[in-house]
Amino acid sequence: MKETHIYMELLAVINHVLHGRELPDKIHWEGVASLAASHRLIGFVYRAMTGREDLDEGLISQVETLYFSTVGEQVRQEYYTRELFDALEKAEIEYMPLKGYHMRALYPQPTWRTSSDLELLLPTERQEEVEQILARFGFSLTEGDEAKRLWVLDHVRVTLHSRIPTGQTFEDLRPRLTEVEGHQLGMTDEDYCLQMLFVMSHLLFHGRISVRMVLDLYIYRHAKPELDRARVEAALSEMGLLQFTATMEHLCEVWFGDEPQCDETMLVGSYIAASNAYGVDEKTPAQMVQRYMVFPPYAEMKREFPVLRPCPFLLPFLWVARCFRLIFAPKRKERKELLLAARQQAEARSAKMEERVREITGLNKES
Repeated sequence: MKETHIYMELLAVINHVLHGRELPDKIHWEGVASLAASHRLIGFVYRAMTGREDLDEGLISQVETLYFSTVGEQVRQEYYTRELFDALEKAEIEYMPLKGYHMRALYPQPTWRTSSDLELLLPTERQEEVEQILARFGFSLTEGDEAKRLWVLDHVRVTLHSRIPTGQTFEDLRPRLTEVEGHQLGMTDEDYCLQMLFVMSHLLFHGRISVRMVLDLYIYRHAKPELDRARVEAALSEMGLLQFTATMEHLCEVWFGDEPQCDETMLVGSYIAASNAYGVDEKTPAQMVQRYMVFPPYAEMKREFPVLRPCPFLLPFLWVARCFRLIFAPKRKERKELLLAARQQAEARSAKMEERVREITGLNKES
C-alpha cells in the first residue's frame, strides 16, 4: 500500500463517522491510525474501529489508549481553561479565545476535535496580569516573543497573543468584537472565517497545515450558512486569498462533501496530507539510510519484509537474511552517491510539486 493512498482511507473513515458512508472493503488500519494521530483526528478512527470484531485486538487497544490519552489531555485543558477564565472574570480582564476553542463546539462530538492548547488574544496592557495568574496556577513560560508567549503545565498549554496572525491587536479589533459571556469577547463569524483562511494559507508551505484544518473549514462552512459572503470576499480580495479560498473550499467539499475529485484537488490534497511527514511515495533520505542498517526498526523491517505482519516470529531469521544481503550491497562510496542522487531527486520532485500547488492556490513565495 503506497502511503499516498493512506490519506484517502483516512478520509473514508472520517466520512463514515461523519456521514455514515460505507467504508472500503480493505483499509490499512495501522497506517490510517498513524496518519490520524499526526493530524489529531484519532477520535474518528477510534469511533470507526469500536465494536468491530474483524480487526486486530492489539491495534484496537493501541488506538483506544491513544484516544483516551488525547481525551484525558483535553479534560485537563478544559479544567485549567475554566480556572483561568474564572480568574480573568474576577480580575475584570477582557479576553478572546481563538481557533480550536470555538471549533470544538461545532463538531457533532467535541471529542472528535481535540485542541492541543488554549490560545487567547488579550489587551496589551493586561497581558502581564494574565501571566501572573498563570504563574500562580503553576504554569511556566516555555517560549515567547512580543507577539506570542507559550505557558505550559504538564500537558496543558496556554498561548497568549498580543496580535492575531493578520497583525491586528486586541485594541484594533475591539470596536467590532462581540460579547460572548462576562468579559469574554469573540470575533464576528466573518472575521473568524477570514482568520481561519489566512492561517491556512500561511501554514500551507511550512508543512504545518493538516487534514483537520480542511475538515474545520468544511464544518465551519456548513455550521455558518448565513455568512456575509460579500464582506468575506472583499476582505479576501484585499489579502490576495480569493484563489486560495476557492481552492480550499472546493477541496473540503471534495473530501467531505459530494463534489467530484479532479487532478488539482488530488495534488493539493496529497500535498496537505504529506504535512507532518506523511503522504509521500518516496522514502526520505533518513529512511533510505535505514536500508543499510544491520538491525533497522521493526516498522522498517515490516515494510521490507511484508511476511512479518502475519509472522512476527520470523524477525530474527530475516535480520540474518538481511545481513547477507548487505554483504553484497553496493560499496560505501557507491552507497553515498546513491543516497545523494536519491536526495536530489526527492528535493526536485518536492520543489516541482510545491511550485504546482502555489500555481493552483495562487499563493506566491511571500504568502
